[in-house]
Amino acid sequence: MFRRTVFGLPTASLVILGVCAAPALAEPPAPPSTTTALSELAALTVAVPHGMDGYARDKFDIWSTQPDGCATRQDVLARDGKNVQDQPGSCQPASGSWYSAYDDTTVTVVADATIDHMVPLAEAWRSGADTWTATSAKPSATTSKTPSS
Repeated sequence: MFRRTVFGLPTASLVILGVCAAPALAEPPAPPSTTTALSELAALTVAVPHGMDGYARDKFDIWSTQPDGCATRQDVLARDGKNVQDQPGSCQPASGSWYSAYDDTTVTVVADATIDHMVPLAEAWRSGADTWTATSAKPSATTSKTPSS
């Protein structure tokens, strides 16, 4: 309850995060029509992937501290879970439940609640992150914004 006690209403937490992130959807959006999908795929430019030379996960500050003092992972767990209770005096969730629409499972053990990057870091590296500065790489790996925000 630390985060909620310090900042009051849950909506205040969104302001402090500095995002207008919508809550995670219980269901993924419906796929586009076949015609739309084929048209959008045809419009993509496919580049030659970059190599993995120099890749290391630690070049991306993956769970950095957010403006509310909590790690990105803790904020995402609080945002996306139900009945999330933090450990006393901490941002670390102690309990709650997290539903995954991708495999239709709900977990209630915090350690079992996984959070993945929308684009895996190694794929980002092969797709051009190898040319980014350290300043550029940090926000791409730590944003808690939903893809549409």
